[in-house]
Amino acid sequence: MGPSQTIRPTFSRVLAALVALCCLLTLGIVAIDAGPVAALRVAGPCGGLALLTWTVLWRPLVEVSDGGVLLVNPWRTVHVPWPALDDVSARWALTVRTTDGRTFSAFAAPAPGAAGGDRVGLSGEAVGAVEARRDRLTAAGYLDEVRPEGAPVQVRTHVRTLVALAALVVLSALALAVPAP
Repeated sequence: MGPSQTIRPTFSRVLAALVALCCLLTLGIVAIDAGPVAALRVAGPCGGLALLTWTVLWRPLVEVSDGGVLLVNPWRTVHVPWPALDDVSARWALTVRTTDGRTFSAFAAPAPGAAGGDRVGLSGEAVGAVEARRDRLTAAGYLDEVRPEGAPVQVRTHVRTLVALAALVVLSALALAVPAP
């Protein structure tokens, strides 16, 4: 029916890039001023902050495709195929309800704040994209005679990211515990 539509907040990606740049600058300045050993001591906290920022601000997205709705959140990814999609809403964020009664929210598509006024916000944009794609697929007959049990919702935890963050926290703690030369 068409290409996938990706929805993600632009401001958070700019903020993530700025934080990563600050982490790199910090490492460079420490390496120049205090030497490579001091830079190694700062590498864990800088790496942890950069990874956390990437996880929370850069990675999240909503992708609407012919296969369903993909919610990439900081700690897990959820794929809801069209037959399993029951309803979508945008009160606090894009929220997807499945035919088995589960609900999933999209970190990348929050509703506008109180100061948002009439703005639709990313959640409204995402709801519109989901409903429009589902309507087109239904009108074309692609969703006729499909059963929800034949298209399970897939939930995948970002284990590698969690392990990497934990490792960087341990590395940071060790770097702070070892006395400086």
